[in-house]
Amino acid sequence: MESVPEEGDEDLPPARPRTARSVPLRLGDDVVSRARVLAAKRNTGYQTLLKEFVIERLYEEEKRGRPAVGHWRRGRNEYDGCKGTTEFTHCLR
Repeated sequence: MESVPEEGDEDLPPARPRTARSVPLRLGDDVVSRARVLAAKRNTGYQTLLKEFVIERLYEEEKRGRPAVGHWRRGRNEYDGCKGTTEFTHCLR
């Protein structure tokens, strides 16, 4: 089905391609509540605030150039604390 242009749409620039991907992320209620409070103090959205935190932390870790220090054990909700590497290796216990 072809969309019908609205009056004045011919002046709009073409839509930009999406450069970001939506990623589902599970956070505890307390983390979301804390993010909402902090975001309100900064007059921004909590999702925007969390995105900024992730970007800043990635930058800091990349700047240090250090490898991961452990693995999060999926499905067990626990951190195994093993020494990680920059390669896709896993420690086994």
